[in-house]
Amino acid sequence: MQSFEGLIGPPESKPMNIVGCGGNETGIGGILVSPNYPGPFPRTIDCVWLIRVQQNQHIYVRMVELQLFGSIAYCKDAQLAIYDGFESLEFDPKKPKQYCGDLTYYKNVEDKVLMSTSNRLLIRFKSDITSSHWSDQVSRNPITGFKLIWTAVEFKSSGECKAFTCTGSEFCMKPQKFGRNCEEYHSFCIDSSLQCNGVPNCSEQDFTDEDKCNVSLFVGASTGIGLTIIVIVICFCCCRRRNIETNTSRKDESVIGLNREESSLQSRHSELSEQSAYYAMRPIGDYYTPQTDAHVINCSVHGPRHVPEVLTQNHSSGPHQRVDLINKLNYIPTDV
Repeated sequence: MQSFEGLIGPPESKPMNIVGCGGNETGIGGILVSPNYPGPFPRTIDCVWLIRVQQNQHIYVRMVELQLFGSIAYCKDAQLAIYDGFESLEFDPKKPKQYCGDLTYYKNVEDKVLMSTSNRLLIRFKSDITSSHWSDQVSRNPITGFKLIWTAVEFKSSGECKAFTCTGSEFCMKPQKFGRNCEEYHSFCIDSSLQCNGVPNCSEQDFTDEDKCNVSLFVGASTGIGLTIIVIVICFCCCRRRNIETNTSRKDESVIGLNREESSLQSRHSELSEQSAYYAMRPIGDYYTPQTDAHVINCSVHGPRHVPEVLTQNHSSGPHQRVDLINKLNYIPTDV
């Protein structure tokens, strides 16, 4: 049965020359979109995809984008249908799960998802649009067509999944005969390679296969920022140290220059002091007064006087200048 089932392909798609219209889908998961997505699909088209996974797996389908034509009243113009199992499109197939209009008409989570009962699904997208409003809708909407995500799923109890467990995704294995309660739930077990692939492969509102990736990205970004800050700090410290060394060298040079100037000034000051002492001992004009060489002149009233001997050598003046000076010193006023 397994080998025979693998030989059954999808029904023929029309027209056959449309790229992305129908085909076989196998593996662990994928994305299906309408031809020319997110642009407008052809007015007349009939595309059929066959999704097949391993015998022990099921196919979980989640509708992500849907904008066909008009409202749900226009299903005859454009519709997307999902056939579960080995249904035939020609021989009295069971009623498929059908989508028309746009996704806003499907409010409940159950309306946007589907879990196959076997390992096989047929997806058919058909359009036959003759309305003149088609161009108006295409011009108003940035997206025209559909986009869905499919994932190969196994149902495993806690701890049995050897791949990745969607902790927020459960499937009822034993529903009660009466009511909507469930006696036993199993978790979604998906391939480990689907984790952190940028596509949410778990059930609706369960993003556990992508949440941890954000933490890793945050840690990586934080590490990168931290390393950048460390490099900047090291560069700043090196530049600051270099500036300090340069300023210190300049200060040392300035101090050496100031010391040299101070030594030069001190030397100059010593020279000036010696010159000042030398000039202080020089005679003023043509005269000087020795401490010992003096003549004592007796005065009858005022007593003896010391009269400096005026040296007249090497001068043009005659000996009469000395006599005049002595006369001036011996002058006695008459009123004394």
